[in-house]
Order: sequence, then structure tokens, then C-alpha cells
Amino acid sequence: MQWLFSAAILVSSVLLMLVQPMVGRRVLPFLGGAPSVWATCMLFFQAGLLAGYGLAHLGPRWLGVRLHAVLHVAALAAAFFLLPIRLEEPAASPSQPALWLVGVLLLSAGLPFALLSASGPLFQKWYAGTAQRDPYFLYAASNLGSFAGLLAYPLLVEPLFSLSQQFNAWRWGFLILGICSAACMAAMLQSRPAQADAAAKPAGPAPTWQQMAMWVALAIVPSSLMLSVTTFLTTDVAPIPLLWVMPLGLYLLTFALVFRSGHSAGFHELMIRWAPLAAVALAIGVLIQASEPLPLVLMLHLGGFFVLAMYCHGVLAARRPDPSHLTAFYFCLALGGVLGGSLNGLVGPIFFRGPYEYPLMLVALGLLLPREKGDGFIWADAVIPAAVFLLLLVAIPIVYPLASSVLERNDIHPATVCGPALVAVFLFADRPWRFGLGMAAVFLAMLFHPEPQGAVLERTRSFFGSLRVTEKEGFRQLLHGSTLHGMQATSGDLRYEPLTYYHRKGPVGQVMKGLEGDVRRERVGVVGLGTGSLAAYAEKGQHFTFFEIDSTVVSLSRDRKYFTYLEDAKGKVDVELGDARLSLAHSKDTLGALLIDAFGSDAIPIHLLTSEAMDIYDRRLGPGGLLLVHVSNRFLDLEPVVAKHAAERGWACRMKAENRNDMADEEYENGRRASVWIVVARKEEDIPANVRGSWPRARASGDLAAWTDDYANILPTLSIGW
Repeated sequence: MQWLFSAAILVSSVLLMLVQPMVGRRVLPFLGGAPSVWATCMLFFQAGLLAGYGLAHLGPRWLGVRLHAVLHVAALAAAFFLLPIRLEEPAASPSQPALWLVGVLLLSAGLPFALLSASGPLFQKWYAGTAQRDPYFLYAASNLGSFAGLLAYPLLVEPLFSLSQQFNAWRWGFLILGICSAACMAAMLQSRPAQADAAAKPAGPAPTWQQMAMWVALAIVPSSLMLSVTTFLTTDVAPIPLLWVMPLGLYLLTFALVFRSGHSAGFHELMIRWAPLAAVALAIGVLIQASEPLPLVLMLHLGGFFVLAMYCHGVLAARRPDPSHLTAFYFCLALGGVLGGSLNGLVGPIFFRGPYEYPLMLVALGLLLPREKGDGFIWADAVIPAAVFLLLLVAIPIVYPLASSVLERNDIHPATVCGPALVAVFLFADRPWRFGLGMAAVFLAMLFHPEPQGAVLERTRSFFGSLRVTEKEGFRQLLHGSTLHGMQATSGDLRYEPLTYYHRKGPVGQVMKGLEGDVRRERVGVVGLGTGSLAAYAEKGQHFTFFEIDSTVVSLSRDRKYFTYLEDAKGKVDVELGDARLSLAHSKDTLGALLIDAFGSDAIPIHLLTSEAMDIYDRRLGPGGLLLVHVSNRFLDLEPVVAKHAAERGWACRMKAENRNDMADEEYENGRRASVWIVVARKEEDIPANVRGSWPRARASGDLAAWTDDYANILPTLSIGW
């Protein structure tokens, strides 16, 4: 009996996890692949989990266990005939991307996902009524299955199968689940036919509202932390594709560990002791925003998250109710997951000017630490954190410049001053109110002080990410996490010069110089706006069109207080808001050159480098047209991807990889940055002579399959230097 229910719950959990990256892989590229897109997808699936758990909780109560079981199996069978899931490319860029994404997911995957979500708690309820045993080990098996599915997707499923094959295979997996569900239902009804309906009635003490509120709170923190750690690592630390797998995998693994049979109480006590230390360590990591050495940074954030998730989930496991109330328990867990996901996917992008969810959840964790009797709130729990806040406001402006002067370095982070303050806060760990508010005081104090990148002139956030405009040593920068999206000098002739990756002596400058006096330079398209640096190349009589998906980027680049490239351009410059590929597909313009410069943050917009995308570029480029692709990336080698498309079409393809040693110190200090660009043309002679003579041919890998909308394997392109 046990093996049957274990097998059924493993199948349901694997299918539950596989459908998330499958659907995400299909829809994320058309929304820029931003972290908020991932957070919104996660929020939708958490809401689907909540809906499924709600069905599992209320269905047997309203209909009786036997009737509801029959209807659930019938619904699984009916859903099989409605599969596979079909997701169509949007006709145009949605004006409300979050609402569009939720609508698409709801219509395409809502029903099967809710049924899958309901299956897990239902199998546990059936097993409890059949065997009269504690069914919570099945929850550990469920999360173990999800963990296996999570790892299997990037390592096995995506490299071996196209998206259409994945969805078809998932459909047949649904059929297997239906058969397993029918077998479990038959076992349950055959074992206790007379008492089946009685199993739906409470047998133990009903949980109080206070208990359920605590369940929800303990589920909110790790859910939001998981998304916060993912966003932080993939934007501020290392924009490595697939890095999102690690926090989610740890999140699932902690559930499997704490709900397994024979969970060690001693290990849980260890997590309780380590939780304050982990919270303080993560707070230091968030404030300093260190990105190197990468292994140590990943170990800090992932290890700290693991401890905090183990603590929260361990408390949940210790406070789980009688099996007769397990569906209510799981519903509260799912509700907490949705609320935590909502903070990152909905509340943050709308109401926060920066990625503040991470520190907020660390503060919340501090408030949820264990309390002893008589450990209630007292005035000192508020007065001492307030004193810490005021002390930091005074200390940082004094200590930071002094440390920079003594060490003769201008890249010291002001947050290093907060180290002693956080050590002091750690001493409050035995008083949760004081500990949590003390951490909040440190985070608040840091908002009033500059970053290493300079004074923050503007901090804003949209669905596509958090942006900062900073000024330092006569230059303004546009930053998304650790990714620099453009720089402009604030005065002098240098103000009109394109800097960073677009410098006149860099690869782009060489191509533009080779096109001087060429008719192809009269009509140029640019995918990705940034600060509008490339507008500096638009001469009189020339027309440059930028394609940008994020309206916030457009607003900042047009604001004279920050950047003036668009306004200072000598030629005509306009900006089209929306997904570049969709805009180009519907355009009738003929371009002489097209620059693809949309690669930033953690998510590579795969749909801009597929065979179908290349067909669109081919249609938009006129005779002799040039395609120039920016492929600078510390963690992906995109040269073989572009070269593969060129080789299949018989096009010429050359690459220029520039590094720090290729430029003088004065050039670097004046804003020049290393970059890697690939130029593609239908014929070798279409490439400007100065480029043909100095750029080597790009290399195409015979082992790499060409990327298409239906298949793209990024594993062979990973190039991570530890």
C-alpha cells in the first residue's frame, strides 16, 4: 500500500515541477526574461498550488471522500484530452506584461496545474484514512519528487527534447498519474468502504486561528526569501543562467528533510541556534553586495538561505496538526507561499523603489525566532534599535571617508561600517523583537549613504527590474544590479562621446567608422536602449531607431537630468517601446544595419538568437545589410550560437573580443570598457574593409544544435570561471 501512494505522489510532484520551467521557457523570452517575470511565474504557480490545496481541503468536506475521489480521477482523465498545453507568441508586446502573463498562464496551464496540486494532499488524506498512519512522510516524498524534476529539466529534459516534445511527453505523464490516482482511490475505498466518508470529519483538535496564522507566517518568509536570493544572485552577483535552480532546489529539499520519517529533533535545535547567525551573515552580504570570490558569495547566500528555510520549515513540521487536519495545514502553507511570492512578484515592483524584499524577510525572520516565557515586547526592544540607527547615521559619513583615505582606496563599501553594528545586533538574538528591529535599523541607515558606484541620483523599479542612476567622478551610470547599461560624462566634449561598450575605438566604433559615407548607415536599428549611447553615432541625414521593452529605461534615457545622448544626436532618433522581435516582425522598414544589444542581467533573451529571429533580421536588412550582435558575457559563450546560424545560411561572420589590456589607462578612466561583438553579413564583401582586415572569423561548433523557438540548449554555452 505504501509503495503505491509513494509512487503516485512522486509522479504528481515530478509533473508539477516540470511544467513550470516548460511554460516559463516558452513565455519568458517575450517579456525580456527579467527576474520579475520569473517571480510572476512563480507567483502564478504558487497560486495554482493554493487553489489545488483549497480543492483538496474543501472538496471532501462538501462532497464526501468517495464522491470527491471519483470526481478528481475523472477530472484528471478529462484534462488528459485537453493537453498538451499550447502557448502562442503574442501578436504584439503587451502593455501590461504582468496581467498578460498571468492571463496566458491561467488559460493554458491553470486547470492541469490545480489538479496536480490537489493530488498531493489528497493522496496523503486517502493514505491516512486507509492505513491509519502518519501520512506526512508522503509530503517529504512529494518535495523530493519536485526536487528531482527540478534538476532533471536543465540537465536532461531541455538538452534532449524540444518544447513540443516536452509538452507531449508531459501529457502522457498525466495519463500515468490518472492510472496511479485510480489505483490509490480503489485501494482507499476497498480498505475502508464504510468509514471512507468518516475520514473527512475532524478526529483531532481543530487548529486555532493563532496556529494557522503562525503556519502562514512561517511559510511566507522562506517563500519570499527563495525569490529574493534568486533575484539578488542573478542580478547583483553573477548573471548565470540556471542559477535560479539552486535556491528553489534548496527550498524543496528543506521540506523533504524536515518532513521525512524520523526527522532529528537535535538537528532542528541546531538550525534554531544557527538561524540568527545566518540572518546576520546574509544581512552583511546584502549590504556589501560582494560578487567575488564567486564560490564564497554563493556559499554565503545559498548556505544562509538553507539554514533559514530549514528553521522555518522545521518549526512547521514540529507544529503540524493531526492528519485529519492536514489539508487545512497544507492550505495555510500554500497561502503563505502565495503571500511571499506576491511580495516579490507584485508588491515589490509596484511599491518599492529597490529590491527591498530580501532585507524585509531577514527582519521578519528575526521577529519569528523562538520566544521564551516572559520574552514579550518591552520599550528597550525599540529604543536600542533606534539608537543603533542614529549612531550609524552619524558614524558612516565620518568613518567611510577616513577609511578610504587611510587605505587609499575609493571602492570601499560604506556597508563595511555596519559590520560591528550587525555583530552587536547578533547579541540580541535571544530577544526576537530587539533582534529584528535592530536589523531593520541597520538596513534603514544604509539607505541614507552612497554606494561604491557613486551617489544615487535616481532609484526606480519596474516589472523588468530595479534600476539606479549614479554619479561618480564626472560620470553618470545606469545600473541594473551589477550590470552597467551605459555611462555618460557630465561635462566637456566627452559628454557627446559614446562610452563603455560603444566607444569609438571599440568594436562598434570600428564598424561605424567603416560605414562612414555608406548608404547603409542612413537607416540603423538598435535592439536595447540603455542610456542611448549609440545615438552619438547618428549623423545628420541618418535615422536611428531604438527598440526597448522597458518604459522606465526610456524615461531615464530621455531625462536631461541624467542622460542627453538622445537629445544631443545630430541625426533623427526615435524609440519604439515593446519587444524588439515583435516590433521588427511587423515593421516594413528596410535597415542598413541592425545592432542587437539586449543582453543583460541573468536572463538571456533566447528568442533574439533563434533561427526564427534570424529570419526576421534577414527580412528587415536591405542589400548588403549588417547584423551586429553584442555577446559580452562572463558566463556564456554565445559566439558559437551566432556563428552556427551564419554557417547554416552561408553568411560571413566575424568576431572582435576586446579586453582591458587593449585600452590605455586614460581611456579606461574616461569610460571605455571591454566588449565582445559579432558582425554578420550575407557576403564577405559586405563587411567593411577595416573590419575584414582585423576581425577573425567567428567559430561555429559542430556539436551545438542551432537554437530555434522550439529548442535551445544553453548548457554547451556555459563558461563559468570560478
